[in-house]
Amino acid sequence: MASASDLDLRNRKKIYQQLSERVYDLVVIGGGITGAGVARDAAMRGLSVALIEAKDFASGTSSRSSKMIHGGLRYLAQGDIPVVKESATERATLHRIAPHLAKKTQYILPASSKAEEIALRTALWTYEKLGKVQTTDRHQVWKPAELAIREPLLNTASMHSGVVYPEYLTDDARLTVATLRSAFAYGAIVANYVKAVGIKKDKEFSVICRSQLEDDGEEFEIRALTAVNAAGPWVDAVCEIENPKQAPRLALSRGIHVVVDREALPINHTVVMSTSDKRRTFSVPLGAYTYVGTTDEFYPDTDYWPPIHQRDVDYLFASVHSSINNVSLTNDDIVSVWSGIRPLVGGEGKSAKEISRKDEVWEGPTGMLSIGGGKLS
Repeated sequence: MASASDLDLRNRKKIYQQLSERVYDLVVIGGGITGAGVARDAAMRGLSVALIEAKDFASGTSSRSSKMIHGGLRYLAQGDIPVVKESATERATLHRIAPHLAKKTQYILPASSKAEEIALRTALWTYEKLGKVQTTDRHQVWKPAELAIREPLLNTASMHSGVVYPEYLTDDARLTVATLRSAFAYGAIVANYVKAVGIKKDKEFSVICRSQLEDDGEEFEIRALTAVNAAGPWVDAVCEIENPKQAPRLALSRGIHVVVDREALPINHTVVMSTSDKRRTFSVPLGAYTYVGTTDEFYPDTDYWPPIHQRDVDYLFASVHSSINNVSLTNDDIVSVWSGIRPLVGGEGKSAKEISRKDEVWEGPTGMLSIGGGKLS
């Protein structure tokens, strides 16, 4: 078994030769967290695996998330029990196998009344039971007097209490690369800047690949018994390579985050905030900075860098100003921003925030398996 530290992508000729010299059990198209997870799981089971990514690993959605490994408490309110159970279980697994990539942080959920506190606690009891959460990680209730000590800037004027529970933060791009390095250690061959430009099936799949590096441009073929399309927002585009008549399956959603200096937003814990359209946003302290996110609205394109508008910033800052006292953020406070596209599976008649994050798998006319939806954890 190779070592994850042996992964070296500089010798492109050697990589292309490795990818084209045999018939693999599985070829994965897409080097985000979904494709990386598929490749790692298959390689650990002893299958021969090839993975290609058109840009850099984690260059799409998997580096634009809210950096949270969470159990999806809000999906409980939508009745999405399977997503909550799976997410909570996977959260615990990641913390066990990669504690350096799952940093525990306390989330404060404001409750405006005793009834809301009971509702939140009931949801959390269910959440903890589904996820088999340890006793030491179960939720607490902080009354206004305690909140004033632990989170002094929190606006408690209309709060009955704060329901507090732990979740985990991660470095999403690093998590994706670590997963790919693990897949490599178990025998997978992985390559970035390699785009699938043709897909055909006879006795086996043949994926025609083209290098995206400027000084390269080489084309070669990967043969495999099974093909998985895990291209995130570009799943539909890969499906069209297999079947030009394939109707789109995804409903893309754009989300943005804004980063400010911790001094401009000096909170101690992750604060869950309400918005004018009854969504929840987060203010997350991380080292010398605090980041705020996220928006959620349909977006028609698969841009690698979707635009960020002033209305997005205003929307996020408004949620901060209504929840945190003595803070007045302006554009001058912005240190950085990021934006990304969620590859949600379409839900007709639903808003972006209402569509389930549950993954969905479907089979194309040649037998290629495509994966849409899902989330980082």
